[in-house]
Amino acid sequence: MQSLRVFRTLCILSRFAIFSVIWQNIPVQAQNLNNNQASELLKQADFFIESNQFLAAQTKLEEALRVYQAAGINPGQQETLIDLGIVYYRQGRNQRALEYLQQAETIPGNSSQRGRLLSSQGLVYLELGDYYRALTNFQQAQGTQLQDLPRENRNQIGLGESYRYIGAYAQALQILELALRVPGERSDRAQALNAVGNVYFDLGQYEQSLDYYQQALALRQSIGDRSGVAKALTGLGETFLKSVNLFQAIESLQAGVDIFESLRPGLRDEQKVAIFETQTYAYGPLSSTTKTVSKPSAQWSHI
Repeated sequence: MQSLRVFRTLCILSRFAIFSVIWQNIPVQAQNLNNNQASELLKQADFFIESNQFLAAQTKLEEALRVYQAAGINPGQQETLIDLGIVYYRQGRNQRALEYLQQAETIPGNSSQRGRLLSSQGLVYLELGDYYRALTNFQQAQGTQLQDLPRENRNQIGLGESYRYIGAYAQALQILELALRVPGERSDRAQALNAVGNVYFDLGQYEQSLDYYQQALALRQSIGDRSGVAKALTGLGETFLKSVNLFQAIESLQAGVDIFESLRPGLRDEQKVAIFETQTYAYGPLSSTTKTVSKPSAQWSHI
C-alpha cells in the first residue's frame, strides 16, 4: 500500500513537471510564431520594394510592425520602423519618414542597427535641406556596418552628397569616386553616378555631368528604378539647359515630370502635395524653360 501511494505521488509530480515545462515554453513558442509571421510579411515587403511598389510595401511593413509590437520583439520593431522610414522617403514623404525613424531611435539596438538608422535619417535630412545635420549623421554612421559593405558604401555615398550640398566639392568627389569602385548593388552605383553628375554640374563642368547623368539613367532604367530615372532625367534636363540645348532640356525635364506624376496615382491629396514639394527641382526648371522657349526671339519681336 505504501509503495502504491509513493507511485501515485511520483506520477502526480511527474505530470506537474511536464505541464510546468510546457507552460513555460508557451510564451517562447508564441513569440517564435509571431516572429515567423512578421518575417514572412517583411519578405513580402522586400519584394514590393524591389518592384518599386511602395504602397504595397508600406502595408506589409505596417502589418509586421503591429505583430512585433504585440509580441514585444524590440529588434524586429526597430528594423521595421527603419524600413518604413525608407519606404516613405522613397515616396517623397520625408516628414512622415522622419517620424518613423525617430520612433526607431527610442528602441535599443546594436551598433549595426544604429548605423543604419543614422544613415537613413541622413538621407531624409538631405531631402529636407538640413545638410549639416545630414553630414553629422553620415559621419557618425561611418564604420558601423563594415560587416555589410553595400550598406557601408551607401552611407559613404550619402556622406559625399552631403559634402556636395555644403560646397565641399573636392571632398565630395573623392568620397563618391571611391564609392564607385566598391562592388555592390546596381541601385547604389546609379546613386553614386548621379551624385558625381551633380557635383560636376555645380562646378560648371557640364560635359562631365552629362556623361555621369547618362550612365546613371541607363543603369536606373535597367533596374526599373522609376524615381531614380526621373532624377537622372532632371539632371540631364538642367545640364542641357545650361548648355543652351533648350529643346533637349524640355524633353528630358518633361519626361522626368511625367514619371513623377505616374508615381502619384493611389495617393491621397496630401501625399501628392508632399511629392510635389519634394520634386520641385524637376517642375521648376521645366516651367521656366518652357516659358523661355515660348517667348518670341528679340530679333523677331518687331514683326
